[in-house]
Amino acid sequence: MQDHPRERLRLNVAIALGCLRRTTIRGFAGCGPSRRRDWHLAPVMADAIVRAVTASLCFYKNDRIVILSRVAHHIEKVLKDVADSEARALAGIDARERDRARQAIADRITERLCQRYMIRLTPRPIMVPATGVWCGLDRDQGDEQDGWGKS
Repeated sequence: MQDHPRERLRLNVAIALGCLRRTTIRGFAGCGPSRRRDWHLAPVMADAIVRAVTASLCFYKNDRIVILSRVAHHIEKVLKDVADSEARALAGIDARERDRARQAIADRITERLCQRYMIRLTPRPIMVPATGVWCGLDRDQGDEQDGWGKS
């Protein structure tokens, strides 16, 4: 499941939504002090989601990497289309309803991004130690040999 870009995207978006600050989600849902939905929080949420998602994924259009602001723009559009009841469920107390709303929003974001972009996994760099780099002591060696152990 983790090797398929679409599933990785859906999982990362759902995790990113779950990691947003409660005050941000409550303001977005209209459950804050003003009781109105704060639409200016949608770009903030989209930027946080993009930062979380692009740690392991790259977005391509016509074999060229897409800038993150374009990806954030599409996520913001989906967030602005979230119904009031679904936004309130996302900010609610009931964990089941909150998870359902989060998964539904994550599915819509994933669908929109997959329709517009080619998504590929970002390869992790392989760290190979250079020759002559100290990686640890052998069992028989002590720190005294290098002058660090005893004074």
